[in-house]
This record gives sequence, structure tokens and C-alpha cells, in this order.
Amino acid sequence: MKLHNVVSVASILGAILSFNLQQEAKANVADDLNKNYNNIVNNCGSDTSPAYECSGNLVRLTSASTSYHVWDPSPNSINVAKGISFTYLRHDIKVDLRFAGHLSGIIYYPNMQKPSSTDASEVRCAFPTDGFTINGRENGCGATGWSAGSGPCQDQGIYTADAWYTHFMSVTQNSNNQYQHQCSFTMSAGTPNTATIFDEDLKAIRKVFHYENDGLNHASYNELLMKLWPLNAKNIIDNPEKLPIQAFFYMNKDGKSGLADAQYYQQDYYKTAKIIIPIVELNNDDTANISFSYHPQDRGVTIADELNVNYNNIVDNCGSKKKPAYECSGILFRQASYSSSSHVWDPNAKSIQYGGISFSYLRKDIHFKNFLHSNRSSGFIYYPSQQVQSGADSTEVSCAFPVGGKTDYRSYGRCGGSFSYPQASTECQQQNINTAEEWYTHFMSVAGDAGFYHQCGFDVSHCGQDTANAFLQSIKAHNQIYNMQANVSEYGTNEVIVGTQETDANGKSVHPELLPLQAFYYQNATGLTEAQKYQQDYYNTTSKVVPVVYMNTTDLNNISFEYKAADQVVNNN
Repeated sequence: MKLHNVVSVASILGAILSFNLQQEAKANVADDLNKNYNNIVNNCGSDTSPAYECSGNLVRLTSASTSYHVWDPSPNSINVAKGISFTYLRHDIKVDLRFAGHLSGIIYYPNMQKPSSTDASEVRCAFPTDGFTINGRENGCGATGWSAGSGPCQDQGIYTADAWYTHFMSVTQNSNNQYQHQCSFTMSAGTPNTATIFDEDLKAIRKVFHYENDGLNHASYNELLMKLWPLNAKNIIDNPEKLPIQAFFYMNKDGKSGLADAQYYQQDYYKTAKIIIPIVELNNDDTANISFSYHPQDRGVTIADELNVNYNNIVDNCGSKKKPAYECSGILFRQASYSSSSHVWDPNAKSIQYGGISFSYLRKDIHFKNFLHSNRSSGFIYYPSQQVQSGADSTEVSCAFPVGGKTDYRSYGRCGGSFSYPQASTECQQQNINTAEEWYTHFMSVAGDAGFYHQCGFDVSHCGQDTANAFLQSIKAHNQIYNMQANVSEYGTNEVIVGTQETDANGKSVHPELLPLQAFYYQNATGLTEAQKYQQDYYNTTSKVVPVVYMNTTDLNNISFEYKAADQVVNNN
């Protein structure tokens, strides 16, 4: 979001930096998938890090079944292929996802982007076209009964796309002879030069997929065979929550849609793993220009389910040290009160002046004693940036204070030094304060309420090198100070600063329809009335519906959310 009406040179620089970073970091799941699809690299940092570790999309076509979960391997995968088949999508290769009428499936993260709470996947071998892995290949990647020459490529001295293509074309196209004769490039851990080998696999894909107009009707998709995950006696994955699933997807083709199947996968995974995986639409009309989009109405679970999952989703990061936990977990909320003279989502005068808006961050592992404003029982919640809908702004967090930061009395977007301690309260990393223990010592070095003005905030924006750890340290610091016995409201909460959206001369949001609003919430009857007014006002202003949810705060260390149809004054019908 753009910053507006900033009064100091530091704030102006911060605004420019925030704007530039937003362009780089706008990150809902569809944006991430599109970015990976368009990220053309030869390797991911070394010759033993193939491109699929950090770029492209790992896609598996499936269909709904009550016999096994979509994330579990099929009987053929277990008994015949000895692995799980995926297709690799990237902008520099053509792929037509037409296979057995499937219109839905599952997408895995590249290993270098997966959340820290999940396990890594392992690609065993790569076929430039359909590998016929369920038709009797030895261990899925080896020779078929049709031809001894169908064993692994490297074992035959085949290391390049040209050599692979010559081998592939050395038999006459007759039924499926060429597919069964082709060799696979071995990619298993410990294989030398896998990055170069996979790059040759991609070149071979380009050769075999109609690029040379050879007039042959080759299969329109490539195949990567992944190592099976550990299974129990029932051939079911015991810990599905450890799978690196990035999204479920669906396609619309020939008047048919796979959305219902994708919703079934999402619901089934939520019931089993208590994790909500987003659903995206995959557009494969142009085989050389695939794209992904996210539509909130596609979800198969309620908004309350999403909020409860996010609240209970305890992670250290969201895929890398540059992706703090607030991007994919927790509840980022702002307390508010209704006023007929302003919109609840518009920033107040000080937020505009300083270029930052005060929020708090809830999660199951964060111990709250109170909210910052005890007289407010309603407000709104922003999406984690990895879940925000397509077309909306990303949630840009600047800094995190383990306790109330007295941010009305600070410079530089509310994150910098306080007016009382302009040097000692600058952002933590600038003072070489990098851990919860160092923050606590710094906070306690002055007596009484002065500590709130003297404390530093952790820089958790995309400016930092290890912002995920900085945010984690802010959570640890909050919990460390939680046990202090003090009748000061700022001790029992935290404060997170979000960049201010662009406003006009009257302080109104220029594009309220782009705000990453996930829900309006309430805590009691008074709050419900206010939340309903927020919903109606936002609908009147933008023609968009943001749901109202009940936030149950009876136990501040076990908060839950509930969606009630009766609470809604506008809906999508």
C-alpha cells in the first residue's frame, strides 16, 4: 500500500521503499504460483539444486475418490510406479493438462519455498513426455518390458536433450512404443549435476512438444516421478499436515469444471489435517502461457474455519527467512468503533501523518491478557498476505512491538524512535538487538511505564534479511514479558504496524475496494451492531461483501471465531 502525507525525510524515504517493496512482494497464493511459473532459471544456486527446487509449479492431476485421500498415493502409484507422478509447469515449456478427463488436482511447493513445518519432496526421475510409469517400468523410473534401452538415461550415457531426442525417435511411432522406449533422467538425491541434467530435460520437452513441427502426436505433458511418502499399513500417509501442499486447483474445460472436486479436497484436508489449503483456478487454454487466479467464492470452507485455522497455525516462517509468519498464519486485527462521520477502514489523522496504522496480532502461542482498547468490541481483520484475494493489495507489515509501542509518539511510520528516547528506541536491528532476551534487557533498563517509550520495535518488513526470525523474536519477547504483574494495558497485548493505504485530501481511502479485508468482527451485542454497520457501509462504498464474524474472547489464550448467517446484513446472494 502507498504511504501518504508523510512529514519527515525519513518517512518519505520509507514511503518510497514501501511502495517499491510492495511491487515485489504482493503475495497471495495465485501471485506466488504465477511468479514461480514465470521464474526462468537454470538452477537454484548450485549444480545439485535443480530448477524445480525454486521455480515452476509441481502439479498432479487427480479426481475425487472416497477410496483414498487425494494427497495419498493411488494403488497404481504404490504397486506399479513406486512413486507419485507430477507434471512440471514453467513458462519456457508447453504443457497441455489433458489427461483422462481430470480437471482438478494438487500443487506442491518448490522445496526452497515450502513452510518450515512441512517436509521436503524428492524427485526421483524426470521424463520429457509421458513416462508410462504405471505400465511396468522397473521401480517407476527404470526399463520397461518393451525395451532394454528404456532404462535410466545416465546409465546409457545419455546426458543431453539432443541425445535423449535421438534415442526417443530411434523407434517407429507405433501405439505407445516411443513412450515406453524413452529413458528418464535420474534426479534422486546424490546424483551428480542434477541441475544441468534437469535443464537438459526441459530442452528435451521443448523438442518433443511440437516445437520442431515433426508432425507426430506426442503426449502434451511431461512427467516427474516423486519418491513415495512414508505410508502406514493401510497405505495412508500418517502425517498429511507435513506434506508441502501449496494449493488445490481446478480447471474449466469444454463446458466442465473441476471446482467441486477441488472444494472436496479442501474440505477433506481440513477435516483430516486441520489445515486449510487454498483453491486456485488454473487456466491452461494457452499451453505456452498458463496462469493461476484466486477467487474467495471458490473456497469450500467458511471464513470462520479459515480464521480458526490461521489462529492455530503456529509456524516460524512462511517458506523462507524473508517470509515472516504473519504472511500465512495468525490474526492481524484492528480494534475500532463506529462513527457516522468516517469509514472504519480509513486511517485516522495520525496514521496518515506517520504512514502507519496500529494493529495487533493474535495466535494460539501468543499469551494475551487484554486488548489495547478495552472499550472497543468490534473491528476488522486483514488477510495474511499469502491468502489475500487476487486483485487486492497485499498486507504490508512494517514493524512489530512485543507490547504496546506507544506508536502515537514515534517517528518514521510509527516504527522509529519515540519522542522521549529518540535514539534508544529506534528499530531493534539498528541497535544490534536481535533476540527476545536482548529486547527484554533493553526494555527493562528503564523503570516503570517509560519502558514502553524506550523499547524498540523489530523491523519485520521486506527490507530485512531475516525478517521471519525478527517477527518470531517479537512473539517470544511478548511471551517473556507476559508474566509481569502490572496493571498497564500495554503489557497484555502487542502492536504491529501496517503501512497506510493511499488517501485523498480528506483522509479517505482512494481505493477501499483493494484493501485486504478478510472480515469485520465483533465480541458482544454492541460490537455486532457496529460490525453490521461496517459491513453495510463497505458494501455501499465498494459493492463488495466482507463477512461479519463473532470473535469469542472468553479465554484470551484460546480465541475462536464463528460465522452466523443471521449476523450478515448483506451477502453474496
